[in-house]
Amino acid sequence: MTNPPICPLDLRVNLIENISAYAFDGLASLTRLSLAGNYIRHLEKDNWIGLDSLQEIDLGWNEIRDIPADAFLPLAENLTSLNLRHNPLKTIPSTGLKNLRSLFLSECPLTEIGPEQLKNYPKLEVRPKCPLTEETKAVTLSHPFL
Repeated sequence: MTNPPICPLDLRVNLIENISAYAFDGLASLTRLSLAGNYIRHLEKDNWIGLDSLQEIDLGWNEIRDIPADAFLPLAENLTSLNLRHNPLKTIPSTGLKNLRSLFLSECPLTEIGPEQLKNYPKLEVRPKCPLTEETKAVTLSHPFL
């Protein structure tokens, strides 16, 4: 007997501070997950074990300051959209998500975008009516002081 597909799982605004290792194990058919509006500070690769089909994750409006390079390793094959908006990130994370097409970083206090940072995302798409250069592709950036 197979489990029915779960799409999406919405865990927004639930006061979540930590995600336990293997918290989502058994949700292999989940394609979208929102953890936006919580108090998550740390991410680790074991957080995502079992999310074999996940394509979109929204981690916006949390307290994430740094993202380890291997934090999204279990999602590397299928994840196409990563939303990190409104987190206190100062640099664009190097995540190893080679299939990522959308990366949202608006309202993060980014202090610098180095020439090599966006090369880690070779499949980012240029959105219609978006006057961004090839280097910025589909990365959405904004800051209240820009």
